[in-house]
Amino acid sequence: MTEGNQESSYKIAEFNSLRDEILRSDRTCLLITGYLISAVAVLLYNNLQWLTSFFSFIALYYFTEKRFIIRQIATYIEKNLKDVSQWEEEVKKLRKTKPGLRPTNLLRPYNSEIVICLSIAFLPLFVSDMRDQLLNNMTGSTIVWLIFFLSIVYFSVINGIKYNWKKENWKIDLIIAFLTALAGFVLTKIWWISAIAIILFGVYIFAENILIQNKNT
Repeated sequence: MTEGNQESSYKIAEFNSLRDEILRSDRTCLLITGYLISAVAVLLYNNLQWLTSFFSFIALYYFTEKRFIIRQIATYIEKNLKDVSQWEEEVKKLRKTKPGLRPTNLLRPYNSEIVICLSIAFLPLFVSDMRDQLLNNMTGSTIVWLIFFLSIVYFSVINGIKYNWKKENWKIDLIIAFLTALAGFVLTKIWWISAIAIILFGVYIFAENILIQNKNT
């Protein structure tokens, strides 16, 4: 086997391995969706609706990890392994000749998963007395639901921006954190809820954009 053929074989093997990784990540997202819906149904049936935002937050975390992995692998294949697959060349041509190949970004799976998590976390306001508790009789379980609900809103917005437009800017993250905390105050009229939210988001932004970044340099 010549050196050129051997290199081509390695690339094909790498291409197939990365394709399998994409399929596994996508199947994981489908399984998480099924588990999330089943878990929420059980929680609502047993009057544990305050846990829906927690489960949605965990699901959103895994959705985010898997979808960003898929996009990163796909970008790597397109840039480095396109010569081993005619399909990659065809996709590249279609993107140039038919920019409307994907009618709207809203059809991307990750965007749909964000909507699912937000909807599930928001559901208790309509199917239980959660709304009355927020306004009149705040309990520990209500606070837990609200903190995770605000977290889902915050991470949905910033990760949606990074996924669809690839914008990395800590100032945008901070503005969204402030608006999310303000929404918590408008919803509850309790200032310390917003204070807790802004502190949590501020710590996350600091760690994500300064501590981890410095560690990797």
